Amino acid sequence: MATPPSSLELNSLAQLTDSQVLPMIATPPDSSDPNPPITSTSTIEGLPQITIDPAGDLVLRFYINSASKVFTAANGKEMRGEIVATMKVSKKVMIENSAPSMAMLNPSGTWAESGATTLDLCHENVAAVELWMKVLHDSVVEDSFKTTSIETIWIAIEAMNGGNRLYKFSVDDLRQLMYLCHEFDDARGFADVTRRLAYENEGHIAEKNPTRFRHLHLQQRIIGGLNAARGNLKSKIHQGIYINRRFLASGCSCKKDGFVAYELALDKTGVWPLEEVLTGKYQLSIQKVLDDLRNFEYDSPNQTCGLCKEDFGKAVVRPTVNSTQHSFDGLCLDCMDLAGRRDWDRDYDNHRYIGSENCRIYHGQPSFYFSWIARKQQPDYYERERDTRKRKMGDEEETFGLTDLNSRERKILKTRSGRG
Repeated sequence: MATPPSSLELNSLAQLTDSQVLPMIATPPDSSDPNPPITSTSTIEGLPQITIDPAGDLVLRFYINSASKVFTAANGKEMRGEIVATMKVSKKVMIENSAPSMAMLNPSGTWAESGATTLDLCHENVAAVELWMKVLHDSVVEDSFKTTSIETIWIAIEAMNGGNRLYKFSVDDLRQLMYLCHEFDDARGFADVTRRLAYENEGHIAEKNPTRFRHLHLQQRIIGGLNAARGNLKSKIHQGIYINRRFLASGCSCKKDGFVAYELALDKTGVWPLEEVLTGKYQLSIQKVLDDLRNFEYDSPNQTCGLCKEDFGKAVVRPTVNSTQHSFDGLCLDCMDLAGRRDWDRDYDNHRYIGSENCRIYHGQPSFYFSWIARKQQPDYYERERDTRKRKMGDEEETFGLTDLNSRERKILKTRSGRG
């Protein structure tokens, strides 16, 4: 077997292609081994519970998306989906072998998961993750490969190479890939590209055509929908952390000090106010703003005041960062292309979220809405009639030499000629 990489990116595991869940049960090791690696799989109420490290202090819960099922996440909130397996691993091993894990699980870090003992991961092929976890924990049993499907090994190799490799591309590359993903009807690729551009592009998002064929480009409605999605992310950040009215409405005598301390803490992050950092020549990306807001540290001016002593980092800023980070799942090609199967007039009136059950990717309401904005729509009878009248009027004006006249001059000449 090939030597594993020195660092396993957890986010790449979550981006692997969908595959059937095949829990892998290791074959008992040779009894001649004085210190055989331990790994086991047990089932409680039909749920596979895999033990990579018996002394492990971190439980990974794997779930699949489901619009009809809900489970209680590790943070206590309800999430759409269904847990399919759990895995007991060592937090120390995870931190040492994964840069994202180091940032996320660091006890002194600012992430909400920094002190967590349970993590929820959206992933369908638990067997591929199990294989790499055994490699990282040095608990691979050679004979266990007899019970490992070839497909699982392929997927595990893909994880080593980066899973969905779009994360390796620069923003400039993504601007060139957007059109290709759309034309080749790659729903997952298009969603990933548009999601990354919404978060990582600095300023207005525009595609890039590296060829001389300038007619090859996306429709304006798609670019408009994507930029609207980026603007919505900015609005979510502002709505979440703009709490000035709480200070203005407070009756405490220290509210001015509390307000100034809060604003200073935001200013020290370097990404506040948003209007300064998200507009202009040197504007930042949404992702840069979210990353730097994680460094927010509020120094309370009064520990006896209920408002001013509040931990605004934990109660306001970090929840806003986390919710915004997972708000937009990218544009959905299926939501954009299924105009013939939907009542767009009713959708327009209600702005209803009809779910993603019939889509090739799972997404939330923001992706549906901004895909709806970018949708394909055939002109109705009235639009076709209006276009016909415009074309006819344009032909007449060209015939009578009226194209260079203003509207008032056209009206006068038409009246004089008996056509008005």
